[in-house]
Amino acid sequence: LGSRRIARRSDARGGRRQADQPQTPPRLVDQVLALVEAGVAAREVADQLDQAGHRTPGGRRWSAAAVQQLVRLETDRRAGVAWTPAALAPGDTPP
Repeated sequence: LGSRRIARRSDARGGRRQADQPQTPPRLVDQVLALVEAGVAAREVADQLDQAGHRTPGGRRWSAAAVQQLVRLETDRRAGVAWTPAALAPGDTPP
């Protein structure tokens, strides 16, 4: 078994820069949220996205977990809840 090297652009902390991360088109996000709010299961939403030829920002097929993550992140973004690293105490600012 060999190992594969994956080249990736990163920031000073080793993570991907926001500008480097592909984004799900806003219209598609709205469609996913509408389906989930209508009570469609995440697995079924993923299947519909795949059948329509949509792929995740990483180019993969949609999974129920990917749909759930998209819904959670977009719901938090719209509510104004920002992600902060667990290592930061409340009131701290990132480096």
